[in-house]
Amino acid sequence: MNRDSLVNMLESMQSSLFGKSIGRINHAVGSNLFIEIGEDVDLLVGKGKRKEWVIWISDSAWRITHNQLYVVGSGDHAHDIKIGIEKLQNKTVQNLFFSSDFLDLQIEFEDGYRLNTFFHSLSENQWTIFTPSSEELTADLSSFERIRTIQNIAKEFAKVQEYPLLEINLEKGIIETVFINELNELMIYFEKRRVIIITHAMWRLESKGEFLLGFAREETPYIEKIFQGLVDQQITKINSSDSSMDATFLIGTDVILRTFAFTRSINQWKLDRILFRANSDVGDLLV
Repeated sequence: MNRDSLVNMLESMQSSLFGKSIGRINHAVGSNLFIEIGEDVDLLVGKGKRKEWVIWISDSAWRITHNQLYVVGSGDHAHDIKIGIEKLQNKTVQNLFFSSDFLDLQIEFEDGYRLNTFFHSLSENQWTIFTPSSEELTADLSSFERIRTIQNIAKEFAKVQEYPLLEINLEKGIIETVFINELNELMIYFEKRRVIIITHAMWRLESKGEFLLGFAREETPYIEKIFQGLVDQQITKINSSDSSMDATFLIGTDVILRTFAFTRSINQWKLDRILFRANSDVGDLLV
């Protein structure tokens, strides 16, 4: 991917997709979502047809909302996904843009429907877009080097989402330990006997805008090194979206933990006060 291909694709999509409706939308194994938009066109290879534009979301987490209320996400049961994505059938595209310089997509449809994607792990195929002429653009974030290259291109186009500050007293919120428990929840213990638990949300850690670590685990020594670097840092701010689904946690001056709701749950993340903390290998009793 280079700057010209990204610019041309984005401009073409923003102009060509406006007012066109979803003809087909399908969910496959894992988080794979196929969205076909526009009129039928003939396939160049073999027989058959497809819609003018095809958006294939592969290794990104995604969710659909309606007037900022959760409808369905990539972490839900396949049956619920099938019912949820049908709400986009025949809806027309109103806008499309990148909501971060990691090429997270936001597609807005008529009647207040919206589709968001969220980058959370190294992968060759976050999403792929096929044009009417069968050209394709793929968000390849499979290495730290590729991510930096894409960010340098995308920074001038991305509309980074900012959330309101939550009024929480975080005085002396110095981190004591960070780990992933047996339920695959991210646990951040800090002073004043408190803990932040990322329960049913995707997440990623960024430092000075660069990707550090995400929900999908890397090698254990690398994870431990990143987590150890957070110890003794202060949690200085917590911001949350108006719908309270997503949040950002500012750690120190330049580390950001972002969360993304991708499955139906009343607990995407929570901030608890610890009554009693046992050995972390045994378990924790929280309220």
